[in-house]
Order: sequence, then C-alpha cells, then structure tokens
Amino acid sequence: MSEYMNARHKNLYTAAICCCTTYLAIINASHGTLLSSLIEFYRLTDSQQGYPNSFQNIGCIIAVVSSLFLIGRVDKHKLHMFALILLVGMTLPLSMDMPFPSFIAAFTVLGIGFGFVDVLNSSMVADLHQGKRAEQMMCLMHGCHGAAGILFPVILNQVLRSSRSWERVYVVVFGIGVIILLYVLPTVLRLKKEYVQEVPPAAEPVKWQAIGVFFRNPLLCVLVCAIFFHAIYQMGLICWVKRYMEVELASDIGSIALSLYYLGMTASRFIVPLLHIPVKRYICWSSLLSAVLILAGILLHNSVLMCVCISVGALLNGAMIPVIISNVCQIYQGETFLPSTLAFVFLMGGYSVSSPLIGALESVFGMTAAMAVCAAAVLLNGLVVLCAPARKQ
Repeated sequence: MSEYMNARHKNLYTAAICCCTTYLAIINASHGTLLSSLIEFYRLTDSQQGYPNSFQNIGCIIAVVSSLFLIGRVDKHKLHMFALILLVGMTLPLSMDMPFPSFIAAFTVLGIGFGFVDVLNSSMVADLHQGKRAEQMMCLMHGCHGAAGILFPVILNQVLRSSRSWERVYVVVFGIGVIILLYVLPTVLRLKKEYVQEVPPAAEPVKWQAIGVFFRNPLLCVLVCAIFFHAIYQMGLICWVKRYMEVELASDIGSIALSLYYLGMTASRFIVPLLHIPVKRYICWSSLLSAVLILAGILLHNSVLMCVCISVGALLNGAMIPVIISNVCQIYQGETFLPSTLAFVFLMGGYSVSSPLIGALESVFGMTAAMAVCAAAVLLNGLVVLCAPARKQ
C-alpha cells in the first residue's frame, strides 16, 4: 500500500502506529510500577513473582507465531486493529479483584493482543518506508515507546500512591487505551478505505521453506540471537529495577530510575540514526559499555549512582531493537513480515525468560546476583554480534 500512498498519508499512518507503540510502553511501565503491590496482594513466592510478565510474553509468542500463518490469509490491517481492541479491552479485567490463576489467564490473553500489535507495528513501518528512512521511522516509533516510558512510571506510581490501589492503575491504563483507540481506528480505516482499490493482492502465506531460508543465513541467526539476549537485559531492568532498589538499596526512587532508563533509551533512538555508525560496531561497543555500567551500579550500592548508570547505559544501547529489526528486514530482502516476525519471536522469548530467571536467582542468591543477569545478558548480546560473519553487499 505504501507505493500508492502520498507522503502526508504515510505520516498519518505512521503516527497511528506510533500511538499503538506508546500504549505498549504504558502497559510495560505498569509492570514495574505494580510488581511490589502484586507480590504483596497475592502473597507471591519468589518463583511466582515473574509469572504475570512471563505469561504475558507467552501470549505474545503465541500471537507472533500465529501471525506467521495468518498473514496472507487475514488482512494485516484488520488483524492489527482487532489486536489493538483486544489489548485495550483486556486491561479492564486486570483492574478487578480476581484469583491469581484468573489474573494470570487475563495476562496471557492481553499478551496475545500485545504480541500481534507489536509485530505488526514494525512490519507496517517497514512496508511504509524504505532504506534509511525505514530505519529512521523504526527508531521514531520506538522513540515514542521510550517517551511514554519516561513519563508513565512516574504518573502511574503517583496514581498508585494517591489511590493506594493497584486496581486503579489498570483503570487509568484502560482509559488511556480507549482514547488511543478513538484516534487510531478512524485514521487507519479511512486510509485503508481510500487506498483499498489500488493495493496489490495480499502477500502469499508464509511457507516453511521461507523460514528455512531465513535460518540458513548465519548473519540473520546472529542478529536474532542478539535480540534475544538484549530482551533479557531490557525486561530485567524494566520489571525489576524498582523492586531491586526497594529491597537492596532501601530506596523509593525506583520509578525515577525506570523513567531515566526510558529517557536514555528514547534519546538513543533519535540520536543513533543520525550518527551513521556501522551496525556491528554500534552493537558491540554499546553492549560492552552497558554491561560495565550495570555492574558498576551494583558494586557501588548507591541508588543515585545506580540511576546514573542505568540511564547512561540506556543512552548507549537504547536503539538496539529498532536497529536490529530494521537490518534483519533489509538483509532478508523480501517481504518484511517474515523477518520482522521471526525477530519478534526471539525478542518475546527473551522477555519470557527474563522475569522467571531473575525471580529464581533472587530466591537462591539474592536480588543483587539476580540483577547481574542483566549485565551478563547485554554482554552476550555484544559478544554474539562480535563473532558475526561480514554482511555480503
């Protein structure tokens, strides 16, 4: 559809996609804000503390894998809108007092909506824009994710403190989702209707042979492994840094630390595309320096210094996910949906592993050792790419 759409309409469509990405960030921000409240309310054991986030990401993986077989059979834009409605709708049940198994089931369904929206966002941005413009727009989209991440940990934490009710936080998240729906749905439907007669037939459904072609490329395999390790690092910080600072540092500035992380990540996603740094050099050096900063923050055992280390690390590696996904799509040299979806399978896999891994290590070695997982994961991210073969021109 992008071949037939003028620049103004491309920008309108991209803005709608950015709104969807913003809502994903708001949901992620609620996880770190409410983790301690959920642990206290449901009296969760150490091994159960990562369940809400993990089951959401299991739902994401179900959605991402399913999307491989739905695209070409189901209209991509309709699937995107259905998933957004499901995502917004499932935040309301989370605000209700329900047994923990039901709460986890709701998180899983929410994850299905989250997964479809997330992977389709990237695929459609890659469809709308080409070349360097695609990487810039991918970073803009993820920059909106980061901007919401800066504001909403503080906002949601303030809602939690003023209402003394974690359920109210989910009501607020639901209300924001409804507002976003009121903009996104009319915009996408209008643009789709305007261009529907000019759009070429839908892409062929994904075949197993195409997946095999993807994994026979060693560079693509390296990049999706890198995004897996980066996901462990990122989700570990987003979900656990607030609790780490409460438990280990006796500090109540965990929400500020989370906002500073998103601030660094957002700045990175706007700055890195302008620097024209070779991809391999960017991934390796930013990962190494980020690992050093996380370990320094842990060893210094000071909440303010930990905030500084987290924010500087995010400034260094915050553009990692959009840069990797954009390059995966360019290297594959075909329809963008398959490579972006497979990258998201590894991304969601890392997200799913992160919380239960940190929770399990906390129960055995303590929270400090568990947080060291973040440093190890981001270091592995860089080391994997360091061993990557050169890209063929």
